[in-house]
Parts: sequence; C-alpha cells; structure tokens
Amino acid sequence: MWNGVHSICIWIHHLKGANCPTTCGANTTPAQQAAALNAFIDQDDYLSSHRGQIAERFGAVNPWYHSMDVRILQDIGFRSAHRLQISLDILNFTNRISSDLGVRKVASSSATSPLTLTGWDTNGTPHFNFTGPSQTYIDDPGLFSRWRMQLGFRYLFH
Repeated sequence: MWNGVHSICIWIHHLKGANCPTTCGANTTPAQQAAALNAFIDQDDYLSSHRGQIAERFGAVNPWYHSMDVRILQDIGFRSAHRLQISLDILNFTNRISSDLGVRKVASSSATSPLTLTGWDTNGTPHFNFTGPSQTYIDDPGLFSRWRMQLGFRYLFH
C-alpha cells in the first residue's frame, strides 16, 4: 500500500463483522466501513485466502487474459516476377466474436490502495478508513481489450 510517502506492508483483516475503530465521516459508520472492507476482501481470491496475514509483495496477479488474432493473406501474381500481397489482420478476434471475450481485467487504482490513513491514537495505533472499490478488478478500457483490424499491401519483386 502506498501512503503518500513510502510503501508499507498491509495486514489483511481477518475478523468478519468487526467494527473499524476510526472516524468515518458524516456518511459512513464504522459498521458500514467494516462491512464494505469485508465484502472487498471476500470478493478477491488472494485477499480472502490470506486473511490474518501480511500481504506478499506482488502476491496477487491480474486474471489470465485470452486473445486470438486472425490473419488472411492473399498473393496476386502478375508479370513473371512480380506479386502483390494483400493481408487482413484482425487483432483480438475473440472480442470481435463477443464483447465479453478477449477483455483484460486489471486492478483498479483504488483497489491497490484501499485504505487511507486518518491518524494515530494516543497509543500510537494507526487508524484507517476503507476507501476502496467494491471489486478488485475492472475491465481494461485500453486497446488490448478491443478488437482491431488492419489492411496491408505489399509489393514483391525479384
């Protein structure tokens, strides 16, 4: 977790239903924060299987991503030693078949730092607010999650 100054290890909360001992603001109670934190931990395979432990650095990884590319290539000969080659490439063809396929899942930026340090009590115990999202991974809106098509021409001669 990044606290704005340096990276710190994060302990994965192990008590379900426990109230967070923190000042939560006007719209959220400690019980609501605890419920949101527990729901966030439960929906993530890595976090839920490591409750009560310190999270390993790079312990959780993005889900596997499947993609298939298709290329159609045609040579057209003319004259004895000259050819025109036409190609059609469809990148991430799986996403062309269905918009649910070929979509990368990445950790949302708010999921990588789900807690905000709000202060310290008189004993030196840190207090945090849960400010993370409801789920760790979101659909990547970048080019790798979209199908793309390109048309190519190549003139070959000997």
